[in-house]
Amino acid sequence: MDYYSSLDSRSLDSTPTIFEIISSNELEQLLSPSLRYIIVHYAQKYPNLLLKFAMKFDELNLVFRGLVEYHYLSKWNSSFTENFYGLKRQTLNKINIKDKNHKIFEMIETKKRLSNWQIYASLINLVGGAYVNEKLDVIYEKLYGKVLLKTLKPTTLTNKLKYYYVKVYPYLLSIIKLLNVVFQILYLSGRTKSPSFIDYLLKIEYARLSQFDYDLHDKKSSTTTKPETSSTSTRTRPPSFGQHLNRMLSVYYKPLKSLMMKLSTTVFPLAIFLLKFLEWWNSSEFASKISKNQQNLIDKDIPPPNSSKIPITKTDICPICSNQITNPAVIETGHVFCYPCIMRYLMESDPVKGGRCPITGRRLIGCRYSNAAKEWKVDGVRRLMI
Repeated sequence: MDYYSSLDSRSLDSTPTIFEIISSNELEQLLSPSLRYIIVHYAQKYPNLLLKFAMKFDELNLVFRGLVEYHYLSKWNSSFTENFYGLKRQTLNKINIKDKNHKIFEMIETKKRLSNWQIYASLINLVGGAYVNEKLDVIYEKLYGKVLLKTLKPTTLTNKLKYYYVKVYPYLLSIIKLLNVVFQILYLSGRTKSPSFIDYLLKIEYARLSQFDYDLHDKKSSTTTKPETSSTSTRTRPPSFGQHLNRMLSVYYKPLKSLMMKLSTTVFPLAIFLLKFLEWWNSSEFASKISKNQQNLIDKDIPPPNSSKIPITKTDICPICSNQITNPAVIETGHVFCYPCIMRYLMESDPVKGGRCPITGRRLIGCRYSNAAKEWKVDGVRRLMI
């Protein structure tokens, strides 16, 4: 299914495979969680700047994704991820013209373009549906715990609604998934061109982007970027303040619009590639092997305790807490401490003078200070088996 996305859709058959549509839907479901993870990750480092954005992520994502999806639906009749895979939506009909050089093909393709209500309905389904589903899942998780603990009882009307919502909501989701599976099977067998129940209700089918769509997009782009003819060459009076303001806005509007178009056509597909790569990286064993190899290299750099010229400590008293050693651990210099004591000592030491042996003052190879996390990273503390 990823193979088709790397081809020019104009050279393929007009009807996409079910695997392309499923792959596009999976990628679409991956976008919002990935953006949430990035914002939450950096909000922990810069809470003053990004914490408010992280708390209002669902609403901001609704607005931002709505604008992006509306742009692609109105221009290409496809969502952002569908356009990335070379797919489009069109009005459901059974007319199929093989002679694509004839003018009637353009007439049929024009008739197949989505109507305004189909565009807005698809926008609500893509963006609003995901937003509502997220909120309903959160409400279900909160109420489900109360139902399990039997703290929510159907005594009042409000509690009855909440109680039966917990009981009915999973079955409703199962019915929707079952309907989608049935329509996918029908789509796979060729009995319908709508791969989901919602698309069938909206009378929407899927097709690949054709030469007509690319020509139509190029034609719209050329008309919007066409330089305006000056109609003020015979003007005798100076322009008004409103005309000055309109001219100034038009000067900044075109560069901003071209910048947004470049972002949508270059940066967003690159972001999708990075998301797919991170998905593969997290699911493969290659990343774990790399981390293990790096850990082994760190362990090789840290000399074993008996390689030091300083003899290993033979006393039963911890030099830090002055009590009998429990859970003994040895460091590079050969001295033995209580494991909690030496770890606390090294991790809470001074950023400049820390990372040293409490007895000899020797700098430990396994201790590294992280400026980003503002803390010590401690390796090389080996526990002793007695």
